[in-house]
Amino acid sequence: MTDAQTTTVDLVPMAKDQAARIAAGSPGPQDRWAEGFPREDDADPAGMLAAASEDPAPFGSYVLVPRAHGNVIGTAGFVPPADAAWNVPIPSEDTTDLICHHDLAPWNLVFADDGRWVFIDWDGAGPGSRLWDVAYAAHGFVPLHAAGNPADDAPRLRALADGYGLDEGQRRALPELIVSHTRGMYDLLRRGFETGEQPWARLYAEGHGDHWGPAADYIEANLEVWQRALLA
Repeated sequence: MTDAQTTTVDLVPMAKDQAARIAAGSPGPQDRWAEGFPREDDADPAGMLAAASEDPAPFGSYVLVPRAHGNVIGTAGFVPPADAAWNVPIPSEDTTDLICHHDLAPWNLVFADDGRWVFIDWDGAGPGSRLWDVAYAAHGFVPLHAAGNPADDAPRLRALADGYGLDEGQRRALPELIVSHTRGMYDLLRRGFETGEQPWARLYAEGHGDHWGPAADYIEANLEVWQRALLA
């Protein structure tokens, strides 16, 4: 893990020996703790890291350190249990980034009572990569469907990449990942139909495969178009 920064606070990866001291509420001579730290809820991320038998990367725990005074004011983090079982239908090759939604699509986006847009349906969440989630989101939100027009879709894909803040390397990798994720959805449905695994067998029988297969073909046939738009 590496440091993460906001405009006023640094999130610094917590070491295991540091985690043990925070969990016990017993600072060492090297520790700089703000008054009142640690609170009861600060001990949870620290305790999980201290008890982990293996390196939990890409997950772990952080201490929150305001730049104004440099004293630790809190903790944040997540360490999955050793027996964690993830239900990720189409896994990413890169699972070292963070916990991802894995189904970012219009049908999982709702308008909450407080005025926020909120993603629902987190049952498929699990280790993955930001770019894998963005690739899947591109299919649904651009959208990239078989009846699409590259002249219209390419600028919208560029807008998605700009809005997310993808760098040049991520933009070069994105089109192929969109193909892989879209094709992966078709393969999941087809395998489910062949094996009887639900809900994929039912969805394939209802015609969902007729969408995902041609969508993957359309995206793959226009890889150069997406690449030019993303790097222009």
